[in-house]
Amino acid sequence: SVEEPLNSPLIHPRSVNVREARLVPGSFIGLILFYGGLAKVFSVGAIPFFTPIFATAALAAFYYLVRKAKGNQTALIAGFIWLVHPALLYYTARGLLPNMLFASSLILTFFCLVQMIEKREIIASVSAGFFSALAIAIRPSEIIWILPLTIGGAAYFRKQIPARLAVAAIISAVIFLTPVAYLQKQTFGSYFRTGYQSLSNLSPGSLNSSLKKMGDERPGMLPNQKSDAQDNIGYPPRLIISRRLMQHILPFGFHPRIVWQNLLDYLVSFFWWLTIPLVWLFATNLKQFKQLSDGTKWYWLSGGLVGAWLLIYYGSGRFTDSTLRTTTIGTSYVRYWLPIYIWMIPLIAGAISRQKRYVKAVALAGFAVLGIGSAFFFTPESLIYVKNNLQIYQKIKTEVLAATPTDSLIVTYRTDKIFFPDRKAIHYTPPDYSYLPGLAEIIHKTPVYFFTMLTEQDINGLNNRQFKEAGLRLANPAQINGFRLYKIEPLE
Repeated sequence: SVEEPLNSPLIHPRSVNVREARLVPGSFIGLILFYGGLAKVFSVGAIPFFTPIFATAALAAFYYLVRKAKGNQTALIAGFIWLVHPALLYYTARGLLPNMLFASSLILTFFCLVQMIEKREIIASVSAGFFSALAIAIRPSEIIWILPLTIGGAAYFRKQIPARLAVAAIISAVIFLTPVAYLQKQTFGSYFRTGYQSLSNLSPGSLNSSLKKMGDERPGMLPNQKSDAQDNIGYPPRLIISRRLMQHILPFGFHPRIVWQNLLDYLVSFFWWLTIPLVWLFATNLKQFKQLSDGTKWYWLSGGLVGAWLLIYYGSGRFTDSTLRTTTIGTSYVRYWLPIYIWMIPLIAGAISRQKRYVKAVALAGFAVLGIGSAFFFTPESLIYVKNNLQIYQKIKTEVLAATPTDSLIVTYRTDKIFFPDRKAIHYTPPDYSYLPGLAEIIHKTPVYFFTMLTEQDINGLNNRQFKEAGLRLANPAQINGFRLYKIEPLE
């Protein structure tokens, strides 16, 4: 955490929260701590390479596991599909989002568990504990399905896992998670609180505003969702406890129609070329399910249950990651459902491996064209568009930093991350201007600016109403790459 000298709950970008006048992460801290520790060893410049390295290791482990279960041909096809899968390509490239590292940690955990069973070496056991703990530290919310899956796997293989190796894995996980839990307590004031929940330290007015502006940092909040205090009025204590428990288990509620629509958008139609062979395989295997091997049954059932849970858990939320009103690869559903996509790959590879040689060649060539195209070119949030936008943002940042003092504060809509941490930032969501009374107190302590794409007519409207009522005005506009930068001044 970092101290905020102005001591205002308003001052933070979307990726950061405020707790007791200190800036804290607005997310889980596992990736921050892990990559921060690695950066101390390998330098900050190495950070962009961490996720690709772990993803590559996970791909090698994935190939090994599939080859062991289904043979070399299916493993080669599965490895190729992984390499050209648009979601895996995309989130490997965008490595500071935690989802690909989380998925890679799970794959490496399974690999180490297999090695532990086969070779009965302590290093495999310790590594299994480490990677499982890493996955939990990165995405603690996923423990609700990781823990049952782990217990089920341990029960299934209990006769093949020596007690000493199981104990070593548990000790390894505890050793890794202990400092994470300690720093979690130091940062958020609780072992069980995360950056997504620390908004309770804000004032009621700024809390309401912040819930609206969190975007992809606190996704899924429905527009009519009430605070715990409001929502529990009139309920007996026992029912309140039950409701609070359900809010932790299903924080976005349970909305079957939304789940169904998101399933169609992001699992069926968005990557349709991967869905077709899976549907064919499911249809052909359904009648023969009893004849399948125990391992294949376990894979279908465990993966199906986990997939159903992830669909319900995240599919019930309404995520507003960007201003784009369309299905894109950068949407939260895609990264939250990476485990489902990975689970599908061996099944798709198995379906393709049964086809004739020319069918395999055409299918894999199609996968490559569609997969690489989707990751890099086909949607408004593909990697080429992201790269171009970053170059534009860098230009904007350079001009704004040159035009503002180093201790200034910038109020903006959805461009706050461009300027932070070089400048303090307040993110607002129009037409919510509830932050203005608090801003009127700050303006005498530091220079404050308003960065916007609003038209001159809109600015005149704000000056004549919302800003005037707060005793403020927007003045001295400067044109910056299609935006306007205004100085916020007190009315004379």
